[in-house]
Amino acid sequence: MTDEPLKLLLLYHRAANEYRLMSHNQIPDEARKFISEWDEQLALGTTPIALDETRRHATNDVQKCRLCTLTARHSSHLEPQPRFQRREP
Repeated sequence: MTDEPLKLLLLYHRAANEYRLMSHNQIPDEARKFISEWDEQLALGTTPIALDETRRHATNDVQKCRLCTLTARHSSHLEPQPRFQRREP
């Protein structure tokens, strides 16, 4: 196990004021790689955001992870607070 802080990755859509969870339990290098791979494919007005996780999330599926939802809600510092939008499978 690594001592590096783990990252939660989400996409924020400014016009809709919504965010979608994309990945969690990522070490910083993995998070940067994930964002760089997605960056060119993002819709206009969509921004990737990496948030620190306080600990590894036990749930494998980021879409079902309650800690991810709570982390995004309390750590994104976006105003007004965005709505959570489940990612399409």
